[in-house]
Amino acid sequence: MCENNGVCYVTSPTLATSCTCVVGWMGATCSEKDPCVDILLKPICARVDSKAICDQKASTPTCTCSSGYTGTRCQWSKAVVASVMASYQLDPDGLALLDSSSEQPSLMSQAIPYLIANEPEDIKSSLSWSIDDLFEWIAFDENTVDLKTNILKVYNPVLGNCYTFNHKNLETKFKSVFQMESFGYETLVRMNSGDMMPWVESAYIIVMIHNSNQEFFHESIKYKAKRNQKNMYLLNRLENVRKGRPYSNCITTIPKSMIFYFDGVYSQHGCYKSCYLHYVNKKCGCQDGSYLKVDGLNHFCGTADKKCVAEVMETKGDPFYWKECKCPLACNELQYDVVFTMAPFLFAAPECLPGNAENLGGIRPFDRNCQARWQDKSWIHVTMIDVVRKTNVEKAKYSFSQILGQFGAISGSLIGASVLTILELIVFCLRFTRIIR
Repeated sequence: MCENNGVCYVTSPTLATSCTCVVGWMGATCSEKDPCVDILLKPICARVDSKAICDQKASTPTCTCSSGYTGTRCQWSKAVVASVMASYQLDPDGLALLDSSSEQPSLMSQAIPYLIANEPEDIKSSLSWSIDDLFEWIAFDENTVDLKTNILKVYNPVLGNCYTFNHKNLETKFKSVFQMESFGYETLVRMNSGDMMPWVESAYIIVMIHNSNQEFFHESIKYKAKRNQKNMYLLNRLENVRKGRPYSNCITTIPKSMIFYFDGVYSQHGCYKSCYLHYVNKKCGCQDGSYLKVDGLNHFCGTADKKCVAEVMETKGDPFYWKECKCPLACNELQYDVVFTMAPFLFAAPECLPGNAENLGGIRPFDRNCQARWQDKSWIHVTMIDVVRKTNVEKAKYSFSQILGQFGAISGSLIGASVLTILELIVFCLRFTRIIR
C-alpha cells in the first residue's frame, strides 16, 4: 500500500493502516513528491533557519521564517542583512539580487561585482584568499620557487584573487627546457573547503593557461583542479602566423584609432570586450564591474545599474555581431593545446601515518585530522608534452610576384597582337598580292 519505500503501520483494534514516508515523498500512500525538499533530499526552507516552516500545499513552496531570519528561503539572518546593508550601502535592488543569486548559485559570481562594485580594491581583495591561505609550495623543474617573489596577485572582480606564475610584470622569467612528468610548474594548494559559501556544491581551483603577455578574463578557457587528487595538464605550444595586408586585415600592433583597454599584446577577444565596455559606459553611464577598472571610463555599475547592463546584452547579444565592433585577428597568435589527466591521492598520506603500523588508515584523532587536511588539498602540475614549438605559417597561394609576372605576360601578348601582328599581316598581304599578280 505504501509506495517509494514508505513504512506501513496497522493500528489495532480497528486495523486502520497509515504510511510513514521517507524524505522526499508525501501523501497517504507516499506517492506524491514533497515540494519542500530539493533533488538532494535537503529541506528547501530549513537549510539555515532550522525553525522555518514550508507550506507543502502551495503550488510553489513558500517559506515562513522564524523571527531572526528573512529571504525567500529563510537563508539570511536579519542581523547579517542589516550589517551588510549598512556596511556596503546595499539598496533594495541589491538585496533582491543577493536573494535571487542564493537560489541560483551560478548567478552569485555575476552578482558579487555589482554588490561590492565601488568598494576599495583592497577591501574587495581581502574577501578572497591570500597567498599564504592558498599555497603550500610551488616548484619549477623540480626546484622550489619563492612564493612572494615569483607569484603575482591580480584581483579579478568575478574570480577574486588570481595568482599568476611567470606574469609579464615579474622580473624573473622561467623557461623550461625539459618535458613530461617531473618538470614544469607544480604547486600544492589548500582548498579551504570549510570556508566556502553554503551554496558551493563542489570544491575546485580554476586553472587558466595563457600567454604571459596576454590578459586573461573571467570568460577565458578554464580548467578545474579538484581536491584530493593530482591534476596534470600536458601542453603543446602552437603558434599561428598570418599574413597581413593585402592578404588579410590581421594586425601586429594596436592602432591608435582602436579602442583597446587592456594591457599586454593585442587579442581579438580583448578588442571585443573593450568595444563592449565602451558601449556600456556610454549607454549606462558606468563601467561593467565584471572587469578591472579602466582609466577614462566612469565608476563601476552598481546594483541599480545592473538592469541597464543586462538590457544591453539582451537587445544586442554578443559583441562579436555588433556593427560598432571592428576587431581583426592578430597576425601572431600563441595557443596551447591541453591534455588533462589526474590521479587520486593515496588513501593514507605518508606524513599522516603514525610510527605504529597498526594505525594505518588514521585511527588516532590527530591522524584523522591530518588526513582530512591532506584530502582538502589539490596538486596542480603544468608541463610540456614536447619542448618543440609547432608553428603554422600562412603562405600566399598566389603571391604578388606571380601576379606581376602574369600581368606582364598578358600585357606583352596584348601589345604584340596590336602592333607586331598587324605589321606582319600587312607584309603578308603585300607579298600575297605580288604572287597573285
